[in-house]
Amino acid sequence: MDASQLADRVFQVVGPAIGAYGTAALTRDEEEGAAKKVELGRAILQEIYWRDKNVPPLETAVNDFAAGPKDEDAAAGLRLQMKKVIESDQTLADEVEKMLRGQSPGNNAEADAETAAHDKS
Repeated sequence: MDASQLADRVFQVVGPAIGAYGTAALTRDEEEGAAKKVELGRAILQEIYWRDKNVPPLETAVNDFAAGPKDEDAAAGLRLQMKKVIESDQTLADEVEKMLRGQSPGNNAEADAETAAHDKS
C-alpha cells in the first residue's frame, strides 16, 4: 500500500480518536470500554506521534483537526502530515499497516516463529 493510501486509512481511524479525546489522543492512556475503533485510532496516532522526527507540524495538524473536525482543510492537513511521517519511515509504515490489520506493532510471523522455536529449546 502506498503512503497516500495508508495515510487515508489511518485518518479513518485516527479521526474518531481525535473526535473522542481531542488533542489528548496524542498522550492519553488506553481506556477500557472505549470503542474499538477509537482505541485503535488512539494507538496508531501515538505510534506515529512518538516516532515522528518533526513533531510540531503533526501536533499543529492534530490541534487544527480537534478544533474543527468538519473543516476539510484541517482534515487534509492532518492526512498530509501523517503521509509525510509514513513516507519518512518504512518501518513505521509497516507497523501501522499491521495495527490496521489487528496485529500488535512490532509483531511479525518470523519473530513469532523464532520465539516459539526458542521457547522449545
